[in-house]
Amino acid sequence: MSLTQQLVQLLSESPGNVIYHLISLFALQVVFALALTQWRRNRRDDLARRSLWAAGAVVVMRLGLLLAGLAVFGDQATAVSVLPPLEQAINTATAVLLAWALIPQPKSQPQIGDTAAVLLLLLVGMMYIFFAQAWPEQALAGMAYNSTFQATIWLVFQLAALIAGLALTIVERPLWFSLRQIILVILLVTHLLAFFSSPDASASQTDIAYWLRLGYLIALPLWAVLTYRQTISALQIQEKLPATIQTTDASAAAFYDFSTQIIRSLQPDENIAAAIDVATQTLHAPYAALALRQENTPHLMHLTTNRAIQTTERPSNWLINLREWPAFQQALDENEIVELKPTGLGGRQLRLWYEEMGLSLWGALLALPLRVENTAVGLLLIGAPSNQSEWGMAEKTTAAALARYVAQAIHNSQTFSQVADQIAQSPQPRLAEPTLVSGRIITLEEERNRLQIELEATTARLLQAESQATKASKQARDLAATLEELEKINYDEHLASLENEIATLRESLIEAEEAMALAAAGEKGLSTEWIMTTITRYSSQLEAAQARIETLEADLLRQERGVTDELVISLAQELRTPMTSIAGYTDLLLSEMLGALGAKQRDFLQRVKANVERMDAFLDLIVQLTTSGERNPGAESGGVDIQVSIDTAVSNVITQIREKKLRLDLDTSPKLPTLPIHREALQQIINNLIGNACQATPPNGRVAVSAYINTLPPPANNGHSEPITFLHLAFKDSGGGILAEDRSRVFSPQHRADDPLIGGLGDTGAGLAVARTLTEANGGRVWIESEMGIGSTFSVLFPIANDLMPSTAPAAAKD
Repeated sequence: MSLTQQLVQLLSESPGNVIYHLISLFALQVVFALALTQWRRNRRDDLARRSLWAAGAVVVMRLGLLLAGLAVFGDQATAVSVLPPLEQAINTATAVLLAWALIPQPKSQPQIGDTAAVLLLLLVGMMYIFFAQAWPEQALAGMAYNSTFQATIWLVFQLAALIAGLALTIVERPLWFSLRQIILVILLVTHLLAFFSSPDASASQTDIAYWLRLGYLIALPLWAVLTYRQTISALQIQEKLPATIQTTDASAAAFYDFSTQIIRSLQPDENIAAAIDVATQTLHAPYAALALRQENTPHLMHLTTNRAIQTTERPSNWLINLREWPAFQQALDENEIVELKPTGLGGRQLRLWYEEMGLSLWGALLALPLRVENTAVGLLLIGAPSNQSEWGMAEKTTAAALARYVAQAIHNSQTFSQVADQIAQSPQPRLAEPTLVSGRIITLEEERNRLQIELEATTARLLQAESQATKASKQARDLAATLEELEKINYDEHLASLENEIATLRESLIEAEEAMALAAAGEKGLSTEWIMTTITRYSSQLEAAQARIETLEADLLRQERGVTDELVISLAQELRTPMTSIAGYTDLLLSEMLGALGAKQRDFLQRVKANVERMDAFLDLIVQLTTSGERNPGAESGGVDIQVSIDTAVSNVITQIREKKLRLDLDTSPKLPTLPIHREALQQIINNLIGNACQATPPNGRVAVSAYINTLPPPANNGHSEPITFLHLAFKDSGGGILAEDRSRVFSPQHRADDPLIGGLGDTGAGLAVARTLTEANGGRVWIESEMGIGSTFSVLFPIANDLMPSTAPAAAKD
């Protein structure tokens, strides 16, 4: 059995023919229900109206065909004489109604399509009456209906209707390659197959138009899909854009008020306020602004909004620079709508704009150019609610139309103002009002220019103060180096004189000892008593001289150190004065109290602020280094917990450890004793040493921190029986080691930025010098051990009294 024979059997015999009718009726009912729902929602939807009438008529006709077939089911002769022409007439009417429902409606004369459909249906009805009377005689003669002249006429009629419908959809450009054309093409192909197929193609002569049934079996469900898509699209537009699809009384009233305002007054300020009001009400937008270009400065625009800046007391009118907002410049240059979406390419500009306006982040922003012919008037900005991430096509169309209307209105009012200003310049006293308006504009422009000049002057003063601070810092470093050299020279001269005096006294003592030896030998007749008296006198003088030397050295060192410290602290305080001024001006400019800042200006000011903070921290370090050389300022009454200090230091560098992906090894004794030391001094020592280790270690390296107690036996022959106990802190890095010739400069506080850097060392300032000074001031000792290619270890020792040791402290020494 061939494919055609199987198709004939499937569509003409039971139960295939019943399934065909049920599927067709179901698809038509879906089209009818969807079209009815959409038409009741929007009576102006012409596609829904035509689909409703077409589907309803086809449902009635095909339901009648199904009932007629059931009525003559038992009478084969009646069925053959009645059903074939009735089905062909219904197929022809279906083709006409389907083409009428799918073709675009003529815009000039929409009633032409309806009239043509009615006339064609009347012609189909008359043809059926004529053919139904002539067919029974041919059926009695044993002819198959598909091979008759009637069937050919019906096919030609149907082909003409489908071809006309396909041509009309092709003429309408937006309908190219749409589902409408697919439906018509499917029906056209099946009708052509029916027209050119031979009646002898099937094994039995059948009266069923099986090719047509196959075409409608495919096309009718597709029609239902098309109607569903059209209905859903209309629903989405109505739900998403209620303000543009359904014109509310409020928006219509706002538009009428705006039109009335334009007719009544030609003042730009009044028309701008009315335009902003109609934009917010028509599009239900919480934010709307109107920016107008300035004649003398095209890159500056005068902005008016419906909302004032919330963070300041400034009004809702100010100037914006188009060079700082590329999206707005693009809208004006290309004369097209630019939409800034929260999650799109313009998200950053959108966020910056709302921050500039002092508003919380809302929805998408439309920038609509205002142009009249080739003249750029300004921009209309419309912001959506916070839950709307983009504007729909219908809203954009409404906004574009409103922008054209507003542009023309503003342009007319500006032209009127310009003409009024020109007339006001002539000696006509009755036109004083435009002159006052022009005078206010000139006053505002002068105020704007004055503020700009003040801003530029403030920026210049800021740069000058920064330059002066840099020069002062350099002078301070040079002066400190000079004082250091002078102190070194004076100290060396005084020390040389004291050493000469000590040497003289020692020579006298040696002479006395020699005299005593001669007396013991009985030489020169010197008595023992005289020699002992001489030795005693010289010994007393020597002890007194040595005590005097120690006193003089201590006084000289304390005096020289006090003068130097006071000078350094005084210089640091003098440097703080311009730094404070720079910081104050920087904070003033960043607050934008003197005017809005651009992105580059804000970046420069933030750099200045960062450098000021760095200089302030450097001055604190200088003062700390100067004052840290004093003896212990006072230990904590209860001692300092060493473990807590280590944990605090680690928390300070944990961010750096994570960024460089360092491995931190902590090795501390279970119970460390409290240390009688100033808390801040110990914290500063640990912070500087562990910070140096993290800076010296390369990424993915290792940093080790250990803290434990060492106990050594008492030295022999020194009169002490108690062991010596001390705290040992070690900070080990994997920075590659420090050269032997550079290790002497590691703890040098005179190490400056212009000196060559020390390889393998993380600290480039005075942090290690502060650590050594604080350690020695509190009775401790610090040193460095380094191995090239591996790393360096900084060790700190603090003696611990035995009464401070915990009961579980180790008794043996730990190597």
